[in-house]
Amino acid sequence: MKTPHFKALTILESLIFAIAIIGFSINRYTRPITLLLLPYLFFVLLKSRNCAGFYKVLLLLITFSITHYTILYFYGLGSLTDLVFNTLSAAIAFCLGYAVSRNDNGYIKTNRYIFLIISSMTLLAFTSLVHTQSVFGSVEDASVVLQGRSVQTLWGYTISATGVNAFFSYSLSLLPFILMMVSFREIKVKKIYRFISVVAFIMGIYGTMQLGNRTGFMIVIISTLAVILRTPSMTNKKRPLLALASLLALIVAMMLFQYSHVLNGTLLYERSSQLSLNDDLRYSAWSSALIGLFDYPMGGQKTLLPTSYAHNMWLDVGYQTGFAPLLLLLTITLAAILVVRRFNKIDHPIEIKFLINALFTASIIVCFVEPILQGWTFYFYVFCILLGVVYGCNSAKAKEVQL
Repeated sequence: MKTPHFKALTILESLIFAIAIIGFSINRYTRPITLLLLPYLFFVLLKSRNCAGFYKVLLLLITFSITHYTILYFYGLGSLTDLVFNTLSAAIAFCLGYAVSRNDNGYIKTNRYIFLIISSMTLLAFTSLVHTQSVFGSVEDASVVLQGRSVQTLWGYTISATGVNAFFSYSLSLLPFILMMVSFREIKVKKIYRFISVVAFIMGIYGTMQLGNRTGFMIVIISTLAVILRTPSMTNKKRPLLALASLLALIVAMMLFQYSHVLNGTLLYERSSQLSLNDDLRYSAWSSALIGLFDYPMGGQKTLLPTSYAHNMWLDVGYQTGFAPLLLLLTITLAAILVVRRFNKIDHPIEIKFLINALFTASIIVCFVEPILQGWTFYFYVFCILLGVVYGCNSAKAKEVQL
């Protein structure tokens, strides 16, 4: 029987988890949260003696962060404060995700905190967009005042359109999860999660169209296909779901073609019609940064790029700090891919598999086109939380099998 003392500790832990996850997800107060959770990091370490994979990834995260931010500091591109807090924050975010799911055999906490991440990120982006429209009249008018495609948050600071796309990315990846709920009624999903999924996805689509973020539509399409193809338990159910997804995509395409005059004049229409993929400076930045890795293997931002950054998380790390941190980051990425692959093979509920695969796909796409560690470090922290969640789920299932 659970004592009042145990229940109080559980409530306190849940409150701390919620505050920490919201803080990391909306990119606010991450440093106080890091200090608050620092003692908890050691607690998790003491309770994780039998999880070798957890320790390996944690060590990789700490080693990468120390290496990357130390080199930045010696190049004069960072501070000691950045070194300390960014190293601790990545490690703590990973431990936080692991702590959420390691003993969660019923996936109650796992679902709760995953949707808390999605809700927090989506609401920040959507409220900022609506606030900007109410203050400036439209996104186009705001871009003149804010000197670029940006939105103004309720706190008064601005977020670039690409940053808003990062906040919307998880909501945009929910289409396969929604299709799963529609196609397979026997799969039970709580009404609150159904509601959040649909509303968040609609908000994400609205924001993508208003800000002209073409990457958002890439996330929708690629995440849908990736989730269907990467979920092994969908073997006998792939065809109807894939057919439904294709039909939906065809209907949307036909509607856009039929009512193209509605889109005419919008920022999305203008950017899609005036800027071809060959004109996107990202591609030139990618090739220059890749070549520059061999010219300047120690980094230092010596390569001449057509943009401020390479707009790719891995290439930007190489551009700034060279091969050593890049190899560590690639190792972390490979570890994430392998643990998700193992996650798909273990007997987890199909709805959790859809969520994890969708969110990881969105993460990879955003990291592929944005300078995450240079401008949107919070996104890397959220990725670490999700990575910890997957390790925790796998660990919990392994303990269940042993029992």
